[in-house]
Amino acid sequence: MIDPNLCCWIWLQTALYQGSEKIPLIHERYKSAEQFYNLGFDGWRKSGIFSPKELSRLRDISPKAAYEIIDVSSRLGYDILTPDMEEYPKRLLNIPDYPAALYVWGRLENIDDMVAIAVVGTRTSTPYGEKIAATLCYSLAKAGVIIVSGGANGIDSCATNGALYANGKSIIVLGCGINTNYLSHNADMRKACAENGAVISEYPPGTPAYGRNFPVRNRIMSGISLGTVVIEAPMKSGALITAKAAANQGRDVFAVPGSVLSEYSKGCNRLINDGAKAVNSPIDILEEYIGQYPHRITIDYDNVKKSIIPQDENIDNDKRLKNYFINKPVHMAKAAQPEPEIKTKTMKDDIDQHLSEDEKIIYSLLNKKPVHIDYLSEKSGLAPSRVSAAITGLEIKSMIKQHPGRHFSL
Repeated sequence: MIDPNLCCWIWLQTALYQGSEKIPLIHERYKSAEQFYNLGFDGWRKSGIFSPKELSRLRDISPKAAYEIIDVSSRLGYDILTPDMEEYPKRLLNIPDYPAALYVWGRLENIDDMVAIAVVGTRTSTPYGEKIAATLCYSLAKAGVIIVSGGANGIDSCATNGALYANGKSIIVLGCGINTNYLSHNADMRKACAENGAVISEYPPGTPAYGRNFPVRNRIMSGISLGTVVIEAPMKSGALITAKAAANQGRDVFAVPGSVLSEYSKGCNRLINDGAKAVNSPIDILEEYIGQYPHRITIDYDNVKKSIIPQDENIDNDKRLKNYFINKPVHMAKAAQPEPEIKTKTMKDDIDQHLSEDEKIIYSLLNKKPVHIDYLSEKSGLAPSRVSAAITGLEIKSMIKQHPGRHFSL
C-alpha cells in the first residue's frame, strides 16, 4: 500500500517546483497534502495563493506519477521525508521555502540536536584552500560537529573527506537525484557519507544535475546547519549564495580570510567586512555552540593551536602549510609541548602502525618529484575518491605536500 498523503506531497513538489514558498503556506493552512489535494481546482483557486500557471500545473499533473518515484526510492533504499513527519528536520521547517519531499540515503537521526556546520567554497580551489578545508573539518568532526557540503569538487570534497577521515559524520546535499551519475569519481565519498551520515536531495531519483538546481539546493545546506563556513570564494560564487541564504535564515556565517591578492579570497574577505566571523581556528566556530550543545561538543584545548596558519612572517609558505594542522593525532604531538618537525624518515619507520592500507599504497608511489593525482590513481588501481581520501590523510600527517595543478610529492 502506498501512502496517498506521501504521493500528494511529491505531487506538490513536482507541480510547484523545488524552492517554492507556497509549500509552507499549504502545510500551515491544511496540514495534510492529501487534504489540500481533495479541495480540487476550485478550492485551490479560491485560496488566493496561486498564480494562473501554478493552478494549471496543479490541475494537469497527477499524483499517480509519484507512485513510480516512491517505488524506485524504496528499491534504492532511500527514505522520503515530508513536513508532517516526525523525522523531518525541524530546522528546515524554520526556513521559508522548505522542501515538500526530502529523499534521504542514510540517516538524519537526531540532526536537530547536533551541531551541523555547512562548509562551502569554490570548485577550482587552491592547495591553500584545500588544506584548510580538510584539516579544519577534520578537527571539527573530531570535536563532534557534522560537516554538511554539496559533494562537489574542490572545497566540498576536501571538507567531506576531512570529516570522514576523522571517523565523523557528514551530510551531502545534492542538486540532482541521489542515484544520478553526478561526479562519478566522488561516488565512493557519497557512499561513505551514507554510511556515516546521509546523502539528501529534494530532487527525485533520476533527476539530472541541471545547473539551475544547485543555487536552489543551497538553501537546504544552510537551513539544516547552525552555521555556514566559506573557504575560498571569488566574488561570483555559489558559496556566496549559500552564505546569503544562511544570513537570510538567521544562521551564523563564518569565513576563512585569505590574501587580498587572491581572486579566490575576495568573497571571503568581503563577507568578513560585512560582518561574518573570521575563522582562524576551529575554536572560532566551536565556541559559538559549546554553551548550547555541551553534550555534543568536545574541545581538546591542549591539541588545538591558536590559529590555522602561524602568524610568523619569517616562516616560508611551504613550511606554514606543512605545520599549521590543528588537531594532530596523539602519536604525532604531545599536549602543551612544542611540536618538533615530523621527519619523513621517522614516518617511514612508523608507517605500518599509523597508515591505512590506501595511505601505504599512495605513499609507496611518491618520492621527491611531484606527480599528478591521475598518475597515483592509475598506478595504485584505487578509485579516485579513495586516492583523494588517502592523500588527505597523508597531508594531515605532514607526510606529503601538494603542488599546483594537483601534483604531490613526499
